[in-house]
Amino acid sequence: MSGGRPRWAVPGLFNAAETAWRTSSADTAPTSNFVAARFKGGTTRPNRRRRRRQTPAAELKACAPTSRRVLRISGVAAALRLGPADIYLNVMPFHHSTGLGMLFATLCSGGAAFCAPGPNPELFVAWLGESRATWYTASPAMHKALLEIGIRGAPRDALGQLRFVRSANAPLSPGLCADLEAALGVPVIQAYGLTETGLLACEPLPPRRRKPGSVGISVGPELAILDPDGAICPPGTIGQIAAREPTVGRLGPHSQERPEDGAWLRTGDEGYMDEEGYLFVVGRREDMINRGGQKVSPAEIEAAVGSHADVAEVVAFSMADERLGEVPAAAVVPRAGRHVTSAALREFARTLLTEYKVPQHVLLIDRIPTNDLGKVDRRQLAARMLAIRTRPRSSRANGAHPEEGTLEHWMIGIWREVLCLEEVGLDEDLLALGGDSIRCMMISNRIAERFDVWLPIAGFLGGLTVRQHCAQLREVLMKVPPTR
Repeated sequence: MSGGRPRWAVPGLFNAAETAWRTSSADTAPTSNFVAARFKGGTTRPNRRRRRRQTPAAELKACAPTSRRVLRISGVAAALRLGPADIYLNVMPFHHSTGLGMLFATLCSGGAAFCAPGPNPELFVAWLGESRATWYTASPAMHKALLEIGIRGAPRDALGQLRFVRSANAPLSPGLCADLEAALGVPVIQAYGLTETGLLACEPLPPRRRKPGSVGISVGPELAILDPDGAICPPGTIGQIAAREPTVGRLGPHSQERPEDGAWLRTGDEGYMDEEGYLFVVGRREDMINRGGQKVSPAEIEAAVGSHADVAEVVAFSMADERLGEVPAAAVVPRAGRHVTSAALREFARTLLTEYKVPQHVLLIDRIPTNDLGKVDRRQLAARMLAIRTRPRSSRANGAHPEEGTLEHWMIGIWREVLCLEEVGLDEDLLALGGDSIRCMMISNRIAERFDVWLPIAGFLGGLTVRQHCAQLREVLMKVPPTR
């Protein structure tokens, strides 16, 4: 420690640049310099007109934010009321705009940042105590993992000096938000932004009003809701969310969404604004469910089903239907210790939704599968969850049970514990069983504790079975003998 500040603190890195920006005129402010960063989002998809040729992954989601954009981060710091006394605990990857943007916001405000090596929920409480963090940002998937593993029941003095928590990357369900606020004793605020724009809107901190379902008000850019013809919609009307400001970054060279100077950047998200400027995100345009020509918003289904007392999380998605083309479906994670049936949830939804919006199928699952950034891939959810939950038990690959004392027997026990499953076959795919980056990290932790070796989680995310996992571990152990 030095002067009460941890030695890893990097205070005020951008203070001089911010001062120069504030004193410069619009004409002399930097416009040509830029920060080149490769970002990975999770919602970008190849342009349909270019599917016949291979499209480099970096081309799909990359932008070069100008130095105006970096310096405008002070607006984000102001929205979060960040100052020199704040310490930010970062568990987000820097190849994503949230991780990099929140780091810049912290440093621009003169605060300090504690950069954790990864999103490890089992070490999170220790990091909070060590860093004395006043805030952190995480995805809903990470928040849920923290509640299940580390935060719930932890002593208040072990949770650092938190004054708020921020949720980003995906919608935060009302139930998860309430559980998180109860466990931490601080407000949990939602935010909305894009790689191309940075943070666009953020819920205001108390005592300012927060509205259920809203991602807050603009942090600087001009926001509007546009109809199909590009006209601005009146308050309360659903349309496409658009942003406009000089700091809006440019996309890759082949993007069809690159805005001209002064033009609106269409975000690809549907939503509406109320009379007070609060933004409500309905969902991605491409995720809208088209039931025989009737459009259904996944967010509307999620709000209805998610209001059930026994529901912890819900994700709505479309399923193929021979007669209607698509029908709405939902994957539901029940609250711990609660019992609810698919039929009961459908009947509950019928009391809140028009009949054509009621999910035709409700799948009860242990957890919502997410990618490494905590975003739900609705395109894969229907196929994966149906395959997992509807397959007969006899179809499990290699149902033989390994002998006790073998590495395979121990590994199956670890997978069952981490994935919360009663049965795991030797040749079942980790991702198909609901594994994600957080669970892979937990499995690696168990292996490191037992054998004192580390298997990178990158090798898990391509698909892995228990049999393959044990083969990998044996190969590593032959090269690096365990110390215990």
